Order: sequence, then structure tokens, then C-alpha cells
Amino acid sequence: MEDKIGFEPDSNQQKKITNLLENNNINEAKKDIDSYGDLINESSILLYFSGIISFRNNDYKNSINSYLQALKINPNFIEVANNLGLIYLFKKEYDLAKKYFLKTIEINEFFFHGHYNLGIVNFDNKNYSEAEKNFQNSLKCKKDFYLAYNALGSLYIKINKPNLAIKAYKSALEINPDSQETLINLSAALIESNLYEDSLNILEKIVSKNNSSAKLYSNLSAAYYGLHRIEDSIINAEKSLSIDPNNISALRNLATSKEAKGDKQNIEEIYQKILNLDISNGATFKEYAKNMPLKASSKITKKIEKNFNDKTSFGKNRVNQAFGLFHIYDREKEYEKAYNYLLEGNQLYSELFPYNPSKDLETFKIAKKSFSKELFISLGNGGDTTEAPIFVLGMPRSGSTLIEQILDSHSKVFGVGERPILNHIISKYNIRYSELFKLSNEERERIGNDYIKSMRSLSGSNEPHIVDKVPQNFLFIGIIKLILPKAIIINTLRDPFDNCFSIFSQFFTEGQAYSFDLINIFNYYNQYKMLLDHWRNILPDFIYDIHYEDIIANGDNEIKNLLEFCKLKYESNCRNFYENKRNILTPSSSQVRKELYSSSIRKYTKYPKYEVLALKHIGI
Repeated sequence: MEDKIGFEPDSNQQKKITNLLENNNINEAKKDIDSYGDLINESSILLYFSGIISFRNNDYKNSINSYLQALKINPNFIEVANNLGLIYLFKKEYDLAKKYFLKTIEINEFFFHGHYNLGIVNFDNKNYSEAEKNFQNSLKCKKDFYLAYNALGSLYIKINKPNLAIKAYKSALEINPDSQETLINLSAALIESNLYEDSLNILEKIVSKNNSSAKLYSNLSAAYYGLHRIEDSIINAEKSLSIDPNNISALRNLATSKEAKGDKQNIEEIYQKILNLDISNGATFKEYAKNMPLKASSKITKKIEKNFNDKTSFGKNRVNQAFGLFHIYDREKEYEKAYNYLLEGNQLYSELFPYNPSKDLETFKIAKKSFSKELFISLGNGGDTTEAPIFVLGMPRSGSTLIEQILDSHSKVFGVGERPILNHIISKYNIRYSELFKLSNEERERIGNDYIKSMRSLSGSNEPHIVDKVPQNFLFIGIIKLILPKAIIINTLRDPFDNCFSIFSQFFTEGQAYSFDLINIFNYYNQYKMLLDHWRNILPDFIYDIHYEDIIANGDNEIKNLLEFCKLKYESNCRNFYENKRNILTPSSSQVRKELYSSSIRKYTKYPKYEVLALKHIGI
């Protein structure tokens, strides 16, 4: 506050007014200021105080006028420039907000609030790279400014970098360890990273202290969903909504959990409510379009389509909108329009998250190179010899959820869904392909036994058989044979053209990074096919292939043969699998609650441009 011109009250009077404002004694502060009469207009300090009072009284016009007058008297009054920026930010007049925040930095380049507030402007305007720089500049000026770490965390969540968000929130907690807001934000970042147990540990501690908020219960709902505890997810979503009926995250969690249970009641109303609150919520629109008979002529679809074509949507919301529009136009048999939206959605995702196929190709190569007939002969018998585990694996969208549903309908089988337990076991024991020959019989038995215990703890059941339905486990068939030699392997197969098209038309929220580009899908499929041929060659009679089209054409026979391979007696419940009320968390949940149907067979023929491309690249 330099270069003051005209009258200013003395320091004692300034301190008195400041104390009154800090204690929210607005009327007393105003009386003191008014006592100066016309001198107010000559004092930048009194005009600054007047601006604060007007703002607190929601009189933004007079607040702005007071601040502008103060700046005329003292152009370097940094607090005034900052407050002007905050008013314009509050009013969403971003250009003016930016102007005054930039001014604060011109006055003092180390003014951390100015950098931070400029970051908020850029964040709100989706200029995420600039916002990141602003927040980082704020921290350069003040290393312990925890709000900037919080803001960075929110930014990293927005741009799908949850690991960086976790780091930012943890930095904020080092400064302010008791911040409930930051703890809840950290729990959300952990959920985004699929670290559901870690998130739940944080959230349950907050709940135990009798603290509660809509966001807290919404995060609890999401964490429970990730742990497949669907009833708990629903309970906490409803708690969140009892506090804030318009909490979009809780509404989405409730809809998703109901979908997993096969409970369609009120789901459409929930979808509509979310989209009325936030028309740009692409994930909700996609689920609505996919699971409900939403029409192209509906008001919601028209709004979304306009939003999409005007390019007002952004990032993953825009990708989801494209996939949703594909589902609608596909259902209404406007195939060319549907395909264009599908291409655009996949292209948008590929631009947001570029995929490098070299890592996947290397994985296939190493798997084929590392396992041979000679390896199994040299290692001999070993591993946990229980016959409990049934692995249902194969390419995504090839019918694996259907097979798990059929098997789970049997009285002696429990399906645990897609839980990456085998991945965790491989990582836990640091199983290296280059050192497989060193595995002793005792080690193989211990690793296999640990896998069985982990699966049992998840299922909480005593059924003789447990189904592990992670499609990508086809990569680990060799390891399964080493640690679980009597495991049952079911490989689901589907017409490759249909299979690849179904992958391309399914927006996978995690995994399957290759699935957003057709050439990558075709290449991945061809690698899968060659790897399965390799497994069949070195492990004859270990893998049972079941074709989706055969189940549709001759369900009774195929189900009997499947159960016979699994050494299970036929039960009619397996044929009536669609009546099974178990929770299903995969994209196929709605399909496997129906009787067998043939409408998805040769669906790719509706899309001739796709068919031409597939013919060139899929090795049959």
C-alpha cells in the first residue's frame, strides 16, 4: 500500500475497523467509516473497508465501485485488486477476474493468493495446463499453502491423473493433517486409483468421529462398490442423498449399485435427475442411453447432441456422450450415424490417453517364450492340488460374464466376478518369467494356497468351486498350471468380427487401453489367438473352449458339456441362469439377466465400413 494520495485514517483507527470486520461487527464498522463523511472518497483504506462491507451485504455493485475508487487513489493496493478479482470470479465474469488477479502479480510477483486465484479462473475455464502452472507458482511463493495442494489434487482428478492427486492431497495433509475436506478428497483419489481398502480406512475413521457430509457418504458408497459390497454402497449413497438430494456422485453410485443388483426401479428417474442437474454428465448419459430405451427424439438426447456438436462438452464427458449417442442410433437402426459417433468417441479417447501397443506386444511375446513343454517336464508336479478354482477367461465381450452366471447358478459354485487376485499374487511373490525354472514344489504349493485363501476370503462362501472371471487371465494360463495344476480353465470364444466390434463399442472405464482403436484391437485379438494356440499346444486338455454362438444355438447341450468338464452334475438352475439374483458389476450385467438371445450375432454386418477393415486385419 504505497504512494497513497489524500487522506488516510491513522493506524489505530484502521486496526479498530479491521478488528470489527474480523469479528463480523459489520454495523459498528460501517458507523466508524461513515463518521468520516466526504473524506471516505479521499481514502483508499476507507473505500477498501466499504467494499468489504458492501460485499458481505451482497451489494456487489457498490463493492466494485468502492474498490475501483480505491485503486484510482492507490493503484498498487494489492488487496483491493485481489478482492475485485474475487468478486468477478464469484460472478463468473472470468475475463475481469483474470485482469485483476494478473494485476496483483504485477504489483508483487510473489503474491501467492494472486497465482492461486488465477489458477481457479483457469481451472473453471478448463485451461488445466495453465491452472497447474498457476497453482505450482503459488506454492513456489508459499511452500506451506495447503489450499494450492488441494487445488492441484482436484485438477489431477479432473485430468485423470489420480496418482498425482494422491501425492498433492498428502502434501496438503502434511501441512493441515486435520482437514476433513482434504481427507475426503484423498479418499476420492484413492478410489480413482482402485485403492478401495485404503480409501475405506480413511473414510471410516472420519465417520467414527461423528463427522458427516454428503461427499463423505458418497465416497463411502463408491469405495464399497469397488469392494463389491453393493448393499453397503446403496446404504451410503442414500445417506449422502438424505443430506444433499442433489449430490450427483451419490445419485450415480445409487444407479450403478442398483444396476449391479439388477434392480431397475427408479433408475431412469435417477438418470434424468442427474442430467437435469448437469447436462454435461457424459457417463450418466451413456449408461442411460445403453440401458434404457432412450430415443433420439427425446429432449435429453437433443440437448446432449447439441452440446456435443457445439463442442461445449469436454474430455471424458465428451467421449461418453459420443458412446451414448452411438447406442441410441444403433438401437434405432441409423447405423451410419451411430458408427460416426462411435468412431468419434474412440478417436477422442485415443487423443486424451494415447496408447502404446509395445508393452502389450512384449507381454504376449514373453509369455510364449517363457513357457514350453520342457519347462513343465523339468519342474514336474507341484502346486496346490485343490480342484476349487474355475477360471473363466478370454477376450473381453466374448461371453465370459454369461458363462460365470451359468456356473454361479449351480449349487456348488460361487462366482466372485472380476477381482484381480491372480495379478496381486503374481506381484506379491514377485514371480519372474525368467526365473520360473527356480520355483520349487513347496513354493508353488504355497503360492497356490495363498491364492485359494484370498479367493475364499472374498467369497465368504463354502461352495466347493469358486469362479475367477478376469478375462485377461488368459495371459497367465502357464502360471495357473504351475501353482494350481487341477484348476479348471474355461476359454470363452466368439466370432472374432463380432467380438472386436463389441470391444470397440464398449467404453471400458479401466483396463483394455487398446480398445479405442480398431487396428490395435485387431492386433491384440490376433496376439490373443496365437497365445491360446501356444497354451493348447504345451498344455493339451487343460483348456476348455466354449463358443458363444454354440450356446445361443444349443444352450442345453452346451451347458451340460460345460458342467461335465467342470465335474459338476447338471442342475436346471444353470439353464435358468437369468433368474440368478447375484450382483454383477461388469458391462454385461443387463444382458445376462435375460434369456439367451441371438440379436448380437453377426451384428457387425450392420456396419460395412467396419467389416471391410476387419477383413483386412483379423487373422481367422
